[in-house]
Amino acid sequence: MPTLRERRQRNRRTRKPRWTLWALVGILLALLCGLIGLAIGLAGASTSNRELELPQSVQINGAVLADCAQPKPEDFVSGLENTGISVSFGAEVPNTLEAVQVTLTFTNGNATCSRQTTLQRFHLEQKVCVDMEATSIPGIRDFVADASLDAAFVGKTPDQVSLDQCGETVLVIACAGREYEVIYSVEESIAPQATPVRGTAQTGKLPDPATLVTDIVDHSKVTVTYLREPDLTVVGSVDMTLLLTDAYGNTATVDTVIDVIPAVNAPQFTGLEDMYIRVGASISYKDGVTAVDPQDGSVTFSVDAAQLDRNTEGEYLVYYSATDSDGNTTIIPRKIIVEDVDRAAVMAYAQAVLDKIITDNMSLDRKIQAVYVYTKYNVHYVGTSDKTSILHAAYEGFSTGKGDCYTYYAMNVVLFDLLGLTHLEVTRMGGTSHHWWNLVLHEDGKYYHVDSTPVAVTVEGVKHGKMTDSDLQVYTQDPGVSSRRPNFYVYDKTLPEYEGIEIAP
Repeated sequence: MPTLRERRQRNRRTRKPRWTLWALVGILLALLCGLIGLAIGLAGASTSNRELELPQSVQINGAVLADCAQPKPEDFVSGLENTGISVSFGAEVPNTLEAVQVTLTFTNGNATCSRQTTLQRFHLEQKVCVDMEATSIPGIRDFVADASLDAAFVGKTPDQVSLDQCGETVLVIACAGREYEVIYSVEESIAPQATPVRGTAQTGKLPDPATLVTDIVDHSKVTVTYLREPDLTVVGSVDMTLLLTDAYGNTATVDTVIDVIPAVNAPQFTGLEDMYIRVGASISYKDGVTAVDPQDGSVTFSVDAAQLDRNTEGEYLVYYSATDSDGNTTIIPRKIIVEDVDRAAVMAYAQAVLDKIITDNMSLDRKIQAVYVYTKYNVHYVGTSDKTSILHAAYEGFSTGKGDCYTYYAMNVVLFDLLGLTHLEVTRMGGTSHHWWNLVLHEDGKYYHVDSTPVAVTVEGVKHGKMTDSDLQVYTQDPGVSSRRPNFYVYDKTLPEYEGIEIAP
């Protein structure tokens, strides 16, 4: 009977062949699986790389498209319906007006193929604009410039669109077998026009700018805005400019005025007329000035005179401010005129003159003529004058009886002012020297030129105490005048102060 040791040795000898067998079986199975996978892969690769045969019904064509159109693969192929075949671009299609080659890729899921074709683009103007004042109407070549392409409008044409009203019309253009929508726009290039309206506003309350114009003329909607937002914190007249903008960006400006008044229930000032002082004189700012509130009655007020220089001639503004118990504030400017001349003396001279030459039964025109005659024959022309200011020149003329054209003009200004007449300054333009004269409103509602300065040349028919624009031209063009004083009565009629007034022609 074998011993235990012998049995163990025998078991070891028999176990080793069994493990070797199992290992060999595993290796064979792995190799088999690999071969099967390789065969399947090769079969799949063979199928996917197989060239797809396109049916005879599938036609590949070149395409002609507008540069605004996005090309699709289907634009180049016909007959794919019910074939189970799809098409895509094999590469990105460049956007250029040059002819380009296009690659198309076809597949049915099992096989593929590629084909080449061409794309030719043309420029399509998608929007053509015409001004309402245009004398010619755009044609098809304004939209499709390439004359080698057949193009035509489908339905409405530009000449069927009215130029009487701005707007956009959609037109349809057929070109190279396709239809495209384009825009035909009727626009305007003329700036809007409007008549300014003088406005009134309470302090701090900005009015709607559209209320400050009327009679707007334009073919499209016009928006009215402030060119610069005005400051309405101070009572008084505020100049401002409005901006008119139409729907097409055409702009124009209109100047107007807002009269700023105290807010409702705010304090009201009295006694703030212009004040005249001599250089260096002291000022009692509050003399004769009151501030009264509807609820509080008389209220205290302050004066801001920071801008005033009493030692220098000029016009200055000081500001009077009052606040009531409800917090309503009124700020009003007062003009202070600092002069290096005795205004009272000038006015006394002028009044003495008027007392001698003016009577109560005189007409307006006779009063103007009387002033003209007085200054012309009571001042000796010396060719120089004090042109520091109108008041200086007038004082020199009244007190010395000497001066030049500015003296005659300034004396007339003071005399006309005392008579309450309406008048304007006129100056020569383009001459070899300066010259001043007056433009005065007469009884017939027209302005006439008045020049008291003695002249060296007399021209028949021209009376310098009441001249029309035609008289100015006749005198200026006279050979005896033009040779001595060119452009004698030439002036700039476009100045703003002459706008809106009627000057005798």
